[in-house]
Amino acid sequence: MARLRSCNFGLELYPDNLSHVAILDQLETNGYQYSGILHHSDTKKDNPDELVKAHWHIVLCFPRQRDLSVVSKELDLESRFIECIRSRVASERYLCHLDTPDKFQYDPAEIFGPLADQVRAHIEGGKTEDDKVRALLFLLDTMPTPCSYRRFIVAACEAGLYSTLRRMGSLFKPVIDEHNGYTNGT
Repeated sequence: MARLRSCNFGLELYPDNLSHVAILDQLETNGYQYSGILHHSDTKKDNPDELVKAHWHIVLCFPRQRDLSVVSKELDLESRFIECIRSRVASERYLCHLDTPDKFQYDPAEIFGPLADQVRAHIEGGKTEDDKVRALLFLLDTMPTPCSYRRFIVAACEAGLYSTLRRMGSLFKPVIDEHNGYTNGT
């Protein structure tokens, strides 16, 4: 069986499950990088008048790839509640059902977690160039140190901010160096 590895994982947790509530607390208190939302108004496909059981969708992010089994063990969460994410941006857009207009549309203000501001910045669209630069700076602040230029470019792509980074050209290199603790070429 192939190992399931990713930098980003999707969790589905239920508020009526005390161990799931504890996992959400664990994410918050132990400094995990994530964004999430409570889906409280989803309806059943076969009966649009009936609500689906309330549940949290969590997008959990790591700086390096990890095995799904390791994440499952670390969080003490059955693997059936975890999935490897292929597209972080698509998963973050799903938090509000942005690309599924037939589903209830959640307000981006309901997104929570350490990455909530970053997620809102790139899913709400129509932001000014200043807002996009601030989102890039926030993204860098969430990256581990040292952060390679390559890893930051990948993260900017995942956040939908590459075009802004590209337009900045070499202006961002000293900012990354500063993040990494390098000064005056040292």
